[in-house]
Formats: sequence, structure tokens, C-alpha cells
Amino acid sequence: MQIVIPLVMTVGLFGAFGGEPMTLLKDSGWIFGKIAAGTPTWIQNAGFAWVLSLVPLSILCWFGMNNLKTISPATGNPIVAFAKITYLYTLAFVPSIFILYLYLPAPTGLGLINMWVAIPLDIIAALLIMKLAAFGPMKEGVAKQFEIFRNKHTWSLTVLYIVTFGSFIGFSMALPLSMKVIFGVSHVPGANGVMQHTLNNPNAPAVLAYAWIGPFVGAAVRPIGGWISDKVGGSIVTQIISAVMVVASVAVGYVMMQAYNSATPEQYFPAFLGLFIVLFFASGIGNGSTFRTIGVIFDRQQAGPVLGWTSAVAAYGAFIAPIEPMSHFLDRLNHFSLPRESFSGDHGVTTGEDRTWEDAYRNRWAHDKIVRSTHGVNCTGSCSWKIYVKGGIVTWETQQTDYPRTRWDMPNHEPRGCARGASYSWYLYSANRVKYPMVRGRLLKHWRAARLQHGPVEAWASIQADEGKRRDYQKVRGLGGFVRSSWDEVNEIIAAANVYTIKKHGPDRVIGFSPIPAMSMVSYAAGSRYLSLIGGVCMSFYDWYCDLPPSSPQVWGEQTDVPESADWYNSTFIIAWGSNVPQTRTPDAHFFTEVRYKGAKTVAVTPDYSEVAKLADIWMHPKQGTDAAVAMAMGHVILKEFYFDGGAAQRLLRRLRAPLHRPADAGDAEAADAGRRQHHAGARPLRARQRLQRQAGPGQQPGMEDRRLRHRWRSHPAQRRDRLPLGPRRPARRRQVEP
Repeated sequence: MQIVIPLVMTVGLFGAFGGEPMTLLKDSGWIFGKIAAGTPTWIQNAGFAWVLSLVPLSILCWFGMNNLKTISPATGNPIVAFAKITYLYTLAFVPSIFILYLYLPAPTGLGLINMWVAIPLDIIAALLIMKLAAFGPMKEGVAKQFEIFRNKHTWSLTVLYIVTFGSFIGFSMALPLSMKVIFGVSHVPGANGVMQHTLNNPNAPAVLAYAWIGPFVGAAVRPIGGWISDKVGGSIVTQIISAVMVVASVAVGYVMMQAYNSATPEQYFPAFLGLFIVLFFASGIGNGSTFRTIGVIFDRQQAGPVLGWTSAVAAYGAFIAPIEPMSHFLDRLNHFSLPRESFSGDHGVTTGEDRTWEDAYRNRWAHDKIVRSTHGVNCTGSCSWKIYVKGGIVTWETQQTDYPRTRWDMPNHEPRGCARGASYSWYLYSANRVKYPMVRGRLLKHWRAARLQHGPVEAWASIQADEGKRRDYQKVRGLGGFVRSSWDEVNEIIAAANVYTIKKHGPDRVIGFSPIPAMSMVSYAAGSRYLSLIGGVCMSFYDWYCDLPPSSPQVWGEQTDVPESADWYNSTFIIAWGSNVPQTRTPDAHFFTEVRYKGAKTVAVTPDYSEVAKLADIWMHPKQGTDAAVAMAMGHVILKEFYFDGGAAQRLLRRLRAPLHRPADAGDAEAADAGRRQHHAGARPLRARQRLQRQAGPGQQPGMEDRRLRHRWRSHPAQRRDRLPLGPRRPARRRQVEP
């Protein structure tokens, strides 16, 4: 078949029944030489050729192999025997599939075990399952076959069969692979003196023209090995061919090494092919010799199981051979001939090894261009990122480092970004990303049925009027069940629902959420404009998330983050309450930690020991749900003990009552002057502080690094009560405050 299959693939042997040919994309070959690229090829003829040979052979076996009854008289009819064989094969395949899954690398498998663990584990598992799963008369037959493992000759002949038959299969795989790797490439040194193995050899021999010769010779001489064993003795033949295989292996390895270092490796091909034929000839003789020896040593009951066992184990030679790439094997042979250069007094050495394997790693980080972008979906950080694009696909990203400085006494803003942003590019191509409009399946079913009979608004009205249909899709909310739709369809559903609601209940019953401006001004303007034009209600994102921070928006007329995060660095006392800064403000969290080096006090109010708690000097952990009570108690203490008992409220009222208005006529100039003096007297402490700040110079922070100012304020207890206590120059040790 190694001759017939390449032959039938080159001609339209089966006519119209064989189908249309395919065009050969690369140069190939068969037993008569090369086949040029572009030649029509009927690859499907390879299967038809097997059918033509197997069908008549199967018929002959069905009627002619009557000697099976002599060995196994209780096999039953052919269907029963075939079922038994299929059952045993299935038992062997189950552990093999599982172990193969453990062996194969991700994503095909798990990659937990290597080849040398997988093979013995597979053999042992298959044997145990077959022994335990056998039943009836089959169980007795399996038990008799397992007796071979108690015979020491079984193990010695297993080794011999691996050396002969296993080598034969391994050589069959290695021959075409080595022809492609060694003789299909011109091996020339690069600019750095390291051998390069990537340039195609135009004079390379056709692999298919020669690869069949070795297996053909090995299979043809197997009967000769058995005949010689009968004449001379199996042990003598095995010893001789073992020596021949060792010598031929060393010789072919030397020739391969020479060709692998040559710019014209084809000159070594005749010697290479001749030595490989010697290897196939020796392995074929040894295979026949070992096969014949088994029939002599074991009786008729055990000879068959031993032959099956040794053949199965030796068949793993085909599995082992291609695992080690031939190029890597040859690099190992060249290890001692590689160019070497020592440095640092022979403490280090540079070797000229082939490092093309590193290209796989380098290509992972290769890119065509870099573009600037940000992550605006559900994040208001607006960090600037470098997006590395390769072939139109985002491969990876890093933080931008060109943020301008704000002022000389503030830390840098860069690099701005977080781990979630760095992994964002994977979300773009995630299987879980919603890339199309999705509608709950039950609603879509009712909508499409209604649209066949009504217009858009009437169709929606018919669904809402039918209590059964309306409840059918409403009761499964929160349970998933979404199916893919189209933009035209979902836009029609939304428009019909809005029109129906406005006609029936009024426009103020249409309420919507538009993205906040920090995320997308275009999306925000489009959504809010639409709701405004139809008379609907436009919610904020706090309404949508149900986490509107109370008090602050109502009092100050803003949302939450009034100052920019860098302004934290100007603080002397920070309370982090309701915000886990390292988690929700990761790019700017460094301002929160850096200000502590200036002496600022930080307090974290959170029930759990979160990320922000570990950065605070004081961790206050009230019981869940008691935050409001804690805040009211703190406000009560501040107002009662600081403002009223401390006199701050009275001083504030006196300032507010001062006559700051313009006098009614010029005769009240004296009263106006008195009013201005009283007004300016209230501003003296502020002006004094500003004057001291100018005296402190640009390198000092008044009230923090300037000890003269600190001493001056501490010397006046009355004034000190009007301001928050100043912290120490170094962060204080963290302590816990029990609720």
C-alpha cells in the first residue's frame, strides 16, 4: 500500500465517482520522483484504494479462517464473537482517552504528566480494567492469558521485541521526519556565527519518493528472520542484529550531524538513506527472529497472548519517536562542536546554540502599531493606555507615561492604571462578552407572533393586554433565558413600548438611565436628550446602582468626588468612609498613601478589614448597618463640644451680624469705617496665616513642616480649638477603635 496509495493519488482512477481533484500547494513526490506544486491530486483515492483491498480480503477471512475454532471452540457465532472483541477494545480505549487527556498540553488537555509516565500508566490501566470487567467464560480466558506475566521469558522477549519491532516503527516515523528537517533545509551560519536552519533547500530530495523504502525493506525481510532463526537459532540471530543496529545507529547519527551542519546537505543523502536501510533490514530480521522465538519457547496456550502483549508494548515506538523533534536531537549531538567564547576570566561562557525556539515567545509580544485609548466601560478613571495591536487584534496594553506635572510640590499622576485595566484586552474577545442584542426568549416569542398580525405599537399593546403573555415573560426575570436578536428588532420593541406607555400612562412614566458624562459624553447626551424630548425622566447612575451617597449631594449640590484625587495630598486629616480607595480608585490611591509621609492622619471607617483599612492610621470598624448612627453621634459631639461649648458658633454669629452694608448717606462715614474695621478684624487670623505662609517659602507646608507656625498656633489654645489638631510628622501606628 505504500506504493499503491501515492500511485492512485496522482491519477483520476475512479472517474466521476472519485470526485474533483485538489491542487497540490507544495512540491511533493512519490516513488518515481517529485510532483510539482499545482499538480491535480486525488487525495480521496487513498481511502478508495484501501476499500478495494480490504473488502475481498475480509470476504476470504470470513470463509477461510476456520482454524480459529480449533484454538477457541467456545467463541459462538461471529456476531457474538465480534461483540466480545468490541467490548474488550472499548475497555482498553476508555483509560487511554483519559490518560491522553492528562498528557496533551492545554487547551486540548491538561498537560499534567509526561510521556514516560503516560505510557506505563496507560498499559497498566488497560490491563486492570480488562481483567476486572471480564465476565462469564471470558473471565476464565482472561485469567489464563494473565498467567504469562508470571513467566520470566515474557519480560525478556518483551524487551527484545521493543528493540526490534519498536525500533522498526520508530525508524518508520523518524525517516521522513529527519529527511524534512535535515535535507529539506540549507544550514548556513548567521551574522552572529550561529547556525540557521530556516532556509529551504532547493535541491532537497522528495520525502515521499524515498520514505517508503525503509519500511518496505523491514516488512519484506521479516519472514527471512524467522527462517534464519530456525536454521541458526533465535538467540544467535538476535545478538548479531543487535550489534548491527548499534553500529548502524552510530554511523547514521554521524552522517546526520554532518548534513545538519552543511549548506548542501543533499550530498550526504545517499549515505544517510543506505544506513537507514541497514537499520530497517536489521530490525526486520530481528523482528522475525523474536516472533519465531516466542512460538518455540511458549506453548500454544501462551504463545498467542505473549505475541499480543509484546506487539502492543512495542507499538509505542511510533508514539515515542516523534515526541523528540529531530532538530533538537541533532542539536544535542552537536553540543560539543558548538562555538564557545568565554568571558570574565572563564567564569562565563557564550555558546552558539540555535535559539529560534525563542521566536514563539517573542512573537507573543510582537505588534504592528500602538494606539492611545482608555477603558470607559463602567469606569470613570479615564486612565490613558498604550494599546498594542497586531493584525487588527489587541494583543496587550501598558500604561501611558506622558502625563504632565501639575505643580512642583505634588506627586506625579503617572503611571495611572490598574490590574483590571491591564487585562481588559482579554475581555474584548471573551466568549462571555455580549456582542449582539439579547432579548428574553419568552418575550421574543410573543413579540414575533404578535408582529405577524399587528403593527409595532399594536403588537406590544396586545402582549400587555394579555395577562397570561405578560406574566409568562415577567415571572422569569432574573433567570436568564436570553436569545440573540437583531438591532432592528430590539429598536422596534423599545420604540413600540415607549409609544405604548406614553399613550396609555403619559410620558413621565418613561424613565431611563443614560451613561454619566465621565464615561461617554456622546452616549450621555444622546440618552438624556431623547428622554428630555419625549418628556421622560432621566435618572443618574446613582439611581441605577442604588448607591447614592446621602447628604453630600443634597448639601453641596454635587455628586461625590468634588476635588480631584491629587487634592488629597493637600489634606492633614482624611476619613475614608464608604469608599475602598485602593479598589475603586486604584490609579489615584497613591495620593492617599503618600500624604501620610507629610504627617497627615488617615482614618478608615469600614466593618471589614478592607484594602483601605490597612492604609489607615486608625481603623474604625462599626457593626454592619450602624454607619448612620455613628455619623450622627460624631456630628453631635462636634457640634456640641466644639462649636457651641467652644465658642466658635458665637464668634461666627458676631461676624454675620457686623454692619457690612453701605451707609445710606455720606454722613454715616464714621459708622461705615467702624463696620469695615470690625469686618477686617475677623479676617486677621486668615491674613496672618497667609503672611506666615509666604514667610515659610515654597519648600514648606504651613501647619505641617513649618515648626515656627505650628508652635505659634499651639501657643494660643483659643485659636487651636477652632482648627483640627495637626498630626505628627510621621504616620502614627495603626490602632483599632472598638465600635
